[in-house]
Amino acid sequence: MGEVMDSVIGALTQPKYYCDRCGVVTEHEVHTCGERTRLIYDPRVRLSNEAVNLLESLIAAVLAIVITLSFSRLLT
Repeated sequence: MGEVMDSVIGALTQPKYYCDRCGVVTEHEVHTCGERTRLIYDPRVRLSNEAVNLLESLIAAVLAIVITLSFSRLLT
């Protein structure tokens, strides 16, 4: 489930660039081949990969707490 959340949040919040030389979509303004890329997707809210990972971890932690509390109430 964490991988799905990470993918969705990343797809919605990380800009996408295109390398004309290699024909590759990347998250970097300069591709590994050294060519500058062009912006093809500019999200309203931009998050780095590290910020996406942090957000996903926080959401997973909150969901775990909510699920735990829900089940503990059912058992009492």
